Amino acid sequence: MKSRKPHHPSWVDRPWLSGAYWFVLGALALSTLSVFQKKMIGADPFAAQGFIVPILFGGTAAAAIGFFVRQARMQLVKRLESEIVEARNARDQAGDQEILVYILNLALTRDSLTEILQGALEKLLTRQGLKLHPKGSIFLFDRDNQHLEMVAQVGLNEVLLDKCARVALGQCLCGRAARDGQTVFANGLDHRHETTFDGIEPHGHYCVPIVGGGDLLGVLNLYLPEGHIRSDRDDTFTTAVSGALATAIRRVRTERELAHSEERFALAMQGANDGLWDWDLATDHVYYSPRWADMLGYEVGDLEPSLKTWERLVVPSDKDRVLAEVEDYLHGRTPFFDSEYRMLHKDGSEITILARGFKVEENGRPVRLVGTHTDVTSRKKLLKEKERAEAESRAKSVFLSTMSHELRTPLNAIIGFSDMIRNEVFGPLGEDRYLGYTVDINESGKHLLNLINQILDLSKIEAGEFTPDLEDFSLTNAINAALPMVRGRAEKNLVFLVTDIPEHVPMVVADEMMTKQILINLLTNAIKFTREGGTVSLGVKIENGSVLIEVADTGVGMTDEELATALEPFKQVQRGKGRMHEGTGLGLPLSKRLVELQGGVFTASSAPNRGTTIRFTLPMGNVVNGFAASTL
Repeated sequence: MKSRKPHHPSWVDRPWLSGAYWFVLGALALSTLSVFQKKMIGADPFAAQGFIVPILFGGTAAAAIGFFVRQARMQLVKRLESEIVEARNARDQAGDQEILVYILNLALTRDSLTEILQGALEKLLTRQGLKLHPKGSIFLFDRDNQHLEMVAQVGLNEVLLDKCARVALGQCLCGRAARDGQTVFANGLDHRHETTFDGIEPHGHYCVPIVGGGDLLGVLNLYLPEGHIRSDRDDTFTTAVSGALATAIRRVRTERELAHSEERFALAMQGANDGLWDWDLATDHVYYSPRWADMLGYEVGDLEPSLKTWERLVVPSDKDRVLAEVEDYLHGRTPFFDSEYRMLHKDGSEITILARGFKVEENGRPVRLVGTHTDVTSRKKLLKEKERAEAESRAKSVFLSTMSHELRTPLNAIIGFSDMIRNEVFGPLGEDRYLGYTVDINESGKHLLNLINQILDLSKIEAGEFTPDLEDFSLTNAINAALPMVRGRAEKNLVFLVTDIPEHVPMVVADEMMTKQILINLLTNAIKFTREGGTVSLGVKIENGSVLIEVADTGVGMTDEELATALEPFKQVQRGKGRMHEGTGLGLPLSKRLVELQGGVFTASSAPNRGTTIRFTLPMGNVVNGFAASTL
């Protein structure tokens, strides 16, 4: 509303003219009164000595009265004008406060941030004290992409909505305000209006950065009429609005982050299957989460939210110990609270609970204990079963070791004496059949001794008692020692044994006895499963800094499932109604574990009717020795 000055004659502002007016008026009045008075007493009314004095006196008195009347009137006018201005300012300030309160109240609603900023902008444009065009916008700062993004607007045309949807830092007036962190003012179109188009109307701007906690949050963009004069009051108001918008933005974002955090925590707790508890140490009030109650077979509503509930449900023999652990933690005698105890389920059974907690302090004193509640009954059961299985495994290993020793002693005697008889050390037997029987006795004894040795070795490996003696040795010599041990079986089964060994084979760092045993096991196994006329090959290569040994056969082969079975101890592949081959099924799994004990890698591949290939590596030494390839 435009102010209107009170109307009065222009001569009121001319003191000399108004004084003369009042002087003449007073002189006429007093001289007229003097004439009537003289006529009444019969004197000459126009005598000079009686006429001039009243005129002078009356004029002077009237002029003085007029002056004071004029001054009083001017003071009254000024006071009225001042009161009008103060009333207008008070009205504008009240309007400003109403807008600020409205924006802050918007932040308390459940509306989205975009809805809050849109409502704030619409309310802001109703302000009367600040002459604004009925349009404007609010941008939020996208920290990841380093640009402003328009999220609220009023009155903008399609061109501006498109061109100003995203504004880079330093671009146009809004971008400058964001970049510099200061209000940018324009009273008309100038070079800073980088975003323009045909038909753009003259206007100015207040572009106010929205800053909270030292961080740029966005920009408030207001449109002004061309020629608008910037004022301190405008700056104060727009700064206050910017602060209110920053408060609203930070509040909404904080609540959103808190909600996301609570959701993530709830999902994590749900995934962890843990319950929650919160113990007020002053009142003994305890919050129990639904999952806490569910672990014990209850609904939350069934349980009193107090320490008495826990005391009633904990197994009595565990109660004092747990409370003592709590006291130790609260008084700083232990670094954390971590206790395992038993509680009573609603169905009467006992479950094992792992409770972990931390204290919340005020002024150095603990006031709350907050923590988690995990059902570890199944875990405890599995642990006990594992311990029992390990104990049984140790007992089995001890038994096997003892039995193997007890069996090996008589077997060694049987094998030794049968060797003496077969070799006729003390003279001829006199009957060829006896010689054949002694050969059978000798071979059966050796076979049984080999099985016992394999079982004993495997039991030692499982018990962690089998340690390789790693040293540099000649792989060539180990192969030369192993081949004669299997050559007889190959010849008996009419299987070709082929070797492909480089002329120079490096020394290897391994256990020589273990390596010989691996070679014998793999070659024996390959010969056993190769049909008459088939081939078993032994090859050596240098690969990736290791020595690769390969044993391949053209035997019956296996499927992937059968191969997995063959690599498990004491398991054999079944074909048809019965077993095709003798043995305990320890050759492959024992060889695999012996290779891995020496730091090597063991792999196997097979296909039905195409044979099986076993590869294993051993660490390479430094010395090179020769070994010629041969065909046996």
